[in-house]
Amino acid sequence: MRPELIVAGKEFRDHVTSKRFIVIFTILLLFSIYSIGTGMDQYNKTLDMYKQNQQQDWYQQEIARLQQEIQAAQARGDSQDLIDSLQAQLDSMLNPWMPSVMTIFYTMNQYFVWICILLAIALGFDLITREKEEGSLKSLLSHPVYRDSVINGKTIAAISVLAVAMGATLLITIAVMLFFSVIPTADELLRITAYYVMALGVCVAFFAVAMAASTLAKNSSMAVMFTLGVVVILAGLSNFSPQIVSFIVGPAPDYGGPIVYRGAAEDEIVVKSAPVAGGATAGDSGSSPVDSSTPPDGTPAPTIEPIKEPEPVPPGPIWDNSEWQKWWDRQMLVQSVFDAISPITNFQNHIAQALISDTSINIRPLLMDSKISPYYRNEKTNVLTALGSVWMNILALVAEIIAALGVAYVKFLRTDIR
Repeated sequence: MRPELIVAGKEFRDHVTSKRFIVIFTILLLFSIYSIGTGMDQYNKTLDMYKQNQQQDWYQQEIARLQQEIQAAQARGDSQDLIDSLQAQLDSMLNPWMPSVMTIFYTMNQYFVWICILLAIALGFDLITREKEEGSLKSLLSHPVYRDSVINGKTIAAISVLAVAMGATLLITIAVMLFFSVIPTADELLRITAYYVMALGVCVAFFAVAMAASTLAKNSSMAVMFTLGVVVILAGLSNFSPQIVSFIVGPAPDYGGPIVYRGAAEDEIVVKSAPVAGGATAGDSGSSPVDSSTPPDGTPAPTIEPIKEPEPVPPGPIWDNSEWQKWWDRQMLVQSVFDAISPITNFQNHIAQALISDTSINIRPLLMDSKISPYYRNEKTNVLTALGSVWMNILALVAEIIAALGVAYVKFLRTDIR
């Protein structure tokens, strides 16, 4: 048997029988059961509401109204944008999306990753320092075994333990769904599996950071402090990233916006008159109409300011938003880079959200006709499309894992153990 596997087998047994792992793993399972159970209860309520809404009279009346408006708009020869807006609203009511079982992960996603990080740190922060302090590492290396076999075996064992933990959580999730008589579709099952695989990636990333700290630090206390410091920095990066991004990108240029016409309804007829009998003015509601051609004695004739003509905003450079769009694209690019730096933000805000949401939204392009309300078209996506939309985030997570493991590997091979 290869030396790596011998070391991995010994480390695996030590991990799964340690009190530290058992306690954290139990917390992870209990939290998962509670979160999935709560999410399933909310999902069933949403499903009942979904069924009831389509049977309500107001729902059918709204469908009939939209159908009539579409027919009337076509008869009048209205713009295609207006017809598309009405048709999109009608389609969303005739064929509403059924609530997805993936919504149960919205609540779980907020805290699940933190327990996973705690488990990963517990496995890695004293992986090397404990062996140094106990003297077992020096004894181990006195045998005919290469250092790379030791570090590789320890890494394989820890990743295997994390994989077992995620696999057990996946099975519990499916069991709770079946308990609530909910059978996920093939796509939903693949999304759930992908969710836990990506969560495993986050665990491995922080395990690698903890193991690197264990090889760099002199003792376990320093290693755990260093690891927690990295976690705090990465967690707080999302709070300060907007300010940093704004500083890097710079202030936004002027946004021209669409051509907007100010209608006559925004102007008022201002009647300036002196008080009349009863304490009211000539322009007050409730007073008798005043004939301006024969004003009462001592009462000046009311002066009327004419309604202004609609005043269009002149077209031209004000409608050119190319500079603003370039600034916005730069801001989104820099923000995505900052999000990818932190595995926590990368998973919670990007990878997990792409897997949890099974629809993508296409927003109607900005129209110059302000009377047309915006509309949205929801399109069903599959798990491959979801993963493809965040492939750069996944690549960033893999790169961080490789970098942290590389630091731990090189440092361990160069460590002077005496």
